[in-house]
Amino acid sequence: MGYQQPFMSIKAKHTWRHLLQRLCPKSQAPLLPHAMGSAPPASQPAPGSDFLRRLLTEDSGLTRVDDCAETILTDLLYSRVPESSLELFEEWLGRDAALKQRFSSFTPLDRRKYTLRYGTWFLPNAFNPHTGLSRFEPPEHVHAMDRSAVHCGSFYYGDLLAWCLKTLDLRFEPGRRYLDFGCSSGRVLKTLTAAFPGALFHGCDPVADTIAWAQKDNPAARFTASGENPPLPYGAAAFDGIFAISIFSHFEKSAFRAWLGEMKRVLKPGGFLVFSTHGFGAIRFYFENRLMPENEAMARMQALLLEGHAFDRAYAKGFWTLVSDSWGQAYYAPHFIVHRLLDGWRLRMYRSRIVERNQDLFVLEAC
Repeated sequence: MGYQQPFMSIKAKHTWRHLLQRLCPKSQAPLLPHAMGSAPPASQPAPGSDFLRRLLTEDSGLTRVDDCAETILTDLLYSRVPESSLELFEEWLGRDAALKQRFSSFTPLDRRKYTLRYGTWFLPNAFNPHTGLSRFEPPEHVHAMDRSAVHCGSFYYGDLLAWCLKTLDLRFEPGRRYLDFGCSSGRVLKTLTAAFPGALFHGCDPVADTIAWAQKDNPAARFTASGENPPLPYGAAAFDGIFAISIFSHFEKSAFRAWLGEMKRVLKPGGFLVFSTHGFGAIRFYFENRLMPENEAMARMQALLLEGHAFDRAYAKGFWTLVSDSWGQAYYAPHFIVHRLLDGWRLRMYRSRIVERNQDLFVLEAC
């Protein structure tokens, strides 16, 4: 199995008793192992502020950071660039002393990524026919998760997804259908379609103008506007795999459950779902980076420990063209997801804070 956390294999309340005894003094341990998803009895005190503050500031199993060390997609694309094109790139780079100095400070991985990016933009004839990459320039009126300069798609998320599948003895296979659920303007599909041209990639998102632009930008994938609520405009068992990065991290509990059901409907039996969520580690990340005040962070930690989930209707007044009470900033304890929301699924992998040192990652298999 791809996970190591003890709460995946034993009853939740016993798991939390075990974890809490390791994380806090014995005098505090009995305060929190109450059954998931329901409020503690009135006689049971809430977690103490000292304990909650420790979760925000000290390393523990609840907030640890897992790493993805492999760069499968980046290495694959870079390997397709002929030596003559790399020599031409070095010649071009030598004309700009400041840029050359910047490249000299990069790690080997970053140098490969930026060689692909700059080569795609400034030496397209030497790079693009070999890699399949092209410029990624969503205009201001189009929703985009990344507007970096000299952009040609997300190597980071392409590497993460390729690593996930490899870890589970899976891969993006030719002729198989895959869906990027909540694809925005298609930055992840931009690199996936280039790296795995035989696979059939689809993307959906409820922002119709963004989908229209993405289709023009990347005709190698098929983009479809979807509704804010299920169902998706696809038939049953339409896909071999689905990935949803930073999507379920915004659904409140009922929407989370409904969309999980819809994922299962459009997946083939045995198909995989990769998704990320905000958990204990995300709260600590936001606190450490001064994106969440201490009192707010402690309140969310307490909610995850006692209830298993917390939700902030951050976008109730609208976000782009979307207005929904069920979409905002959602936080889930991993034990709550595993024991309360995964009926009909097999858990294949869990990784803590592996997504940009912030979100937790789950990989499920449809039963």
